[in-house]
Amino acid sequence: MTNEASVIFLVKDLIDRIKKGKQGNSQPKIYPSEHQDDVLKYFQNEAKPIIEHYYQQASANQALRYWGDKHPHYDECLDFIDPIFPDAKYLYVVRDPRDVIYSIHHRSGFTIEEATKIWARIVGNYQTYLSDTRFAKRCITIKYEQLCDNAAETLMAVCKFLSLPFEESYQQSLQKLMKEGAYKASPILNKAKYKAMSGTYRDHISQEQLDSIHHKTKDYLEVYGYAF
Repeated sequence: MTNEASVIFLVKDLIDRIKKGKQGNSQPKIYPSEHQDDVLKYFQNEAKPIIEHYYQQASANQALRYWGDKHPHYDECLDFIDPIFPDAKYLYVVRDPRDVIYSIHHRSGFTIEEATKIWARIVGNYQTYLSDTRFAKRCITIKYEQLCDNAAETLMAVCKFLSLPFEESYQQSLQKLMKEGAYKASPILNKAKYKAMSGTYRDHISQEQLDSIHHKTKDYLEVYGYAF
């Protein structure tokens, strides 16, 4: 399992650039022109093997049965991923949008209004996919706060969804992380830190800004059970 490895984005970007290059709109441009279709077809056909080969290497060439990646911006390429991996399963992690919007604002320097639009675009894309029953049945929704509050129980639910056994070693690993002070390093396991992170927006967003956010996120807040 990789964390924002972006290999899927890179493969998609290469294919998109070849398409644009064929149209004379972007680099790389493929010369001579009679090879352009062949090059595009090659990367379209080899996209899946290239991605799988990367994960085979990432696993140190051990027997690879499952692989996955975490990235918040897969909303931009699910239409690329799903046809290549039609049996893929998805973990959709939701979080209080006010915390997300403040995080985007704080980390990236966008205004609250800009951050709200970014959040709305990303979530809107995901919700479109979730409204498709063919996709939704291969997706489990997890609340970030739930993951922080009860990591073991949440992991059990994920394993059940993935048809994987919840091995005793998983529970032992969680206990070991807690015993060795991993709470200090991981916001996922650090309830104290999580509590400090949750609701941080209250100290940094004006009531006027919060009212605007509530107006634009009201339906989402209600669907996922966030008080406002």
